[in-house]
Order: sequence, then structure tokens, then C-alpha cells
Amino acid sequence: MSKSSRQPNLLIGTLLAGGKGRRFGYRDKAQIELNGRVLYEYALDKLAKQTDDVVVVSSERPDWMGQDLKVKWVKDVMPGGQSIGPVGGILAALSDAVEQYGWDVRVLTAPVDAPFFPRSLGDKLIAALDAGGPIAIARCGDRLHPTFGVWSGAALGDLKALVSSGERALYRIAKSIGSVEVVFDDPDAFLNINTPEDLERAKAFVVN
Repeated sequence: MSKSSRQPNLLIGTLLAGGKGRRFGYRDKAQIELNGRVLYEYALDKLAKQTDDVVVVSSERPDWMGQDLKVKWVKDVMPGGQSIGPVGGILAALSDAVEQYGWDVRVLTAPVDAPFFPRSLGDKLIAALDAGGPIAIARCGDRLHPTFGVWSGAALGDLKALVSSGERALYRIAKSIGSVEVVFDDPDAFLNINTPEDLERAKAFVVN
């Protein structure tokens, strides 16, 4: 995606890295190796090539960010000190982006454990967003993938209100605010590596 094609709206890549890796023996999935690279490297590389800037969102600053990784860390929204899942990361990232860049900003979200998402993700989601609606999220077949989406600054007020009301299900939140669903053809593109079995399956794929 050419950055000039997105003016005047800035697009901020958001890597959702707040999961606890429970089904992976509580390992940090960001640092799991797949075919010679660790998972966060795949995701950051793809987001950086589709956006104007990238942030990492999690409950604590990940050790793997180190001092050399020139990416901003944003702390999850955690009501009562408790994680509320991906919606807490998206709320944190969108709040930070609006504060930094204004209401015209957009954030492109992807989870850290999904190395195969399309390099066309941002283009397709933004095209749908421009056609109408404050949020665009990915769908493949009969399955919705709400952690892969573009959220506009205009969605922030409704997002805050729904989280404050106790809603935590990302797909219901997106639908309530008025999301547009964007169809992708490859079901493997949105594979999350949640278990050792997922990792073994993923080793047969080529990361594009």
C-alpha cells in the first residue's frame, strides 16, 4: 500500500500482543519460531509495509521489544486491572492514535500469532471503510475474524461506551457500532497459532 494513497488519513498498525498463551503452555507466542523467524517479526514486517506507523499493545511491555526495536508500546485498557481480551488492546490503540493524530486517524489491527495475514489486508479493509461505516473487519467463508480490522477514530466514543457497559465480545461490539465485513478467499490466511498442533500445521505454509 502506498502511503500517499491514504492521505489525509493516517493509518496506524496495531499488533495485538496481550494474549497469555494458555493453550501453548503459557509460552509467549510472539517469540515462537516458525521456519526460521519468530512470530512477531512476521506480523510487524507486514504491518509496517501497510501503515504509516506501528504500535504494539499488551498488558506489559514485552521483553522482545528490547531497546533496538523502534516501535511504540501502548498498554492495554484493563478495567479493574484485569485483561478484557483483544477489545482492550483495540481500545487502547485507538485512544492513543486519536490523542496523537486526531479523529481522522485509523488503526489496522492484527494479532501477534497470525503470520499469514494478507499483505493486501489494509487496502481491502480501507476500501470498504471508505464506502461507508466506521469499522471494517475480515471475513472468510462463514467465519468472522474481528481481530483483523480497520477502526476509525469516529468509532472511539461508541467503543468506550460498550466496554464501559461490560461488553467484551469483539464481534458484537463491531456489529453494534456498524462494521462492514470484507470477504477474503484464503481460510489459512487468518490462522492463529494457538497450540503446538497449529504450529506444526503452519510449518507447511509459505509466508507471503
